[in-house]
Amino acid sequence: MTPPDTSGVFSYFGGSWFTFSDQGRQIVVGGSSLTGRERIFVDGALVSEHRNFRRRNAHDFTVGEHRYRVTFDLASGQHGEIRCTLERDGVLAGVLLGNWYSRHQLSTWQVAALAVVLTAAAAWVSETYDASYWPLGAAVVVMAVAYYGYPLLGAKFVVEPLP
Repeated sequence: MTPPDTSGVFSYFGGSWFTFSDQGRQIVVGGSSLTGRERIFVDGALVSEHRNFRRRNAHDFTVGEHRYRVTFDLASGQHGEIRCTLERDGVLAGVLLGNWYSRHQLSTWQVAALAVVLTAAAAWVSETYDASYWPLGAAVVVMAVAYYGYPLLGAKFVVEPLP
């Protein structure tokens, strides 16, 4: 099992990946909020793996005479901001911030207009065809997909070091 080649790689099942360089070692850290799988590689060798669905989690491992701690912190679930911190022997060695940058955003008035139109259409279908309330449920699903999916069109996951 080997890590991906670059930092800043993202996939829905594979998750987010961060790459640190520390004293000649390449430390590749990855985690997926969808599967909960978190893995840490040092120079291509797997040194730690956990399943986690919390917003914050830490991995402790030893390489040579050094003790490392890697911390994942989902700073903002709505914006996809993930902070990954590397400590060596209790001293901060690096912090990387992964974030989504999107060209598309729905404004407040667009969300409100979408909600009104979908609710009105669902209510009309329910009354016209005596269709119970399933159209309202369908409208909620369409609203959620539009609200969370539309900003991801053309979005890019970027990893930047924090000072």
